[in-house]
Amino acid sequence: MDFFEEFALFFRETDIFCIVCLVIGIGFCVLEIFLPARRLFAALGGLLYITGMVLRTVAGGSVQTVFIMAALAVFVILGAYMLMVVLTKSGWLRRQASPAAAAVKAPSNDYCFLLNLEGTAATEIKERGQILVNGVEFDAVPNSGEISAGAKIKVIAVHGKKIIVKEIR
Repeated sequence: MDFFEEFALFFRETDIFCIVCLVIGIGFCVLEIFLPARRLFAALGGLLYITGMVLRTVAGGSVQTVFIMAALAVFVILGAYMLMVVLTKSGWLRRQASPAAAAVKAPSNDYCFLLNLEGTAATEIKERGQILVNGVEFDAVPNSGEISAGAKIKVIAVHGKKIIVKEIR
């Protein structure tokens, strides 16, 4: 039996539940490519697809059938990935994380929220040093002179990532 006969036989002798598992599994994997959701859809899709493969194999599939199903999944997922890359580069698609993933953002490079807060110098601050504000360490520069370790400080200015502090007495 050649490849194309085996491929046609695969679809002829497959029950509906197996096809549903395979199609939804591939659909979830493709959905994960276009709408990232912390690998949730990819994991569900992979489990469903593997379930469909097992069901098809148990129902009388051969080793060739397993390879056909794996190849089909690889081709569809690679095709979807290439389509996503092309659409993203051409500006037609903007990949965004799910709302849950967007809520957990990476730390910002802007430390304006530190302005006027008080803390302590974690290290001696000459040209640069570490400060501790609300239990979190930050790099800082002194307004003038040196600040000894353990001294109370106040953030007097912030310029992007540059935090300027002065010693308070």
